[in-house]
Amino acid sequence: MKYHKVFKHFDRRAVAETRELMRGFGSMPDALKVMKLETWLREVSDIYGVVTPSLTISSTVGAGCYYPRDNAIFIPKPSIVTTLHEFRHAMQRQGRALSFYDASKGAEHRSGGYEVDARAWSLSLYYAVAPRTFARLVGTGEILHITTDDLTRV
Repeated sequence: MKYHKVFKHFDRRAVAETRELMRGFGSMPDALKVMKLETWLREVSDIYGVVTPSLTISSTVGAGCYYPRDNAIFIPKPSIVTTLHEFRHAMQRQGRALSFYDASKGAEHRSGGYEVDARAWSLSLYYAVAPRTFARLVGTGEILHITTDDLTRV
């Protein structure tokens, strides 16, 4: 599936905040990366009308997760894609993301449910902001669920 092409229309302010988040991110020390991710979460939460989730770096969380009870994102290391993905879960649980997932029903529906929606939203936003970086990261295997064929097929 071409997850990076599912969502095409993002709030221009969210795009600007994501562009700012990405600026220099790869060369920063982890502490600064975490600060930038937290700033992004605050700003984008305001844009989408979401209560800002907390962010914790923890090596015990696998690939990352969102705990709705605590409105908390846990990721194993500072990561833009994982933070975007988990933020989308916060949007879903707070009723701000009903494209593939209806939080009021409390269950998955249509097109694979909340995981597909979060994957598509996060990868689409990253691709919209930095398509060349996205393609490079796909090529090195740093972005999952997308192949280089997905980038070249019409």
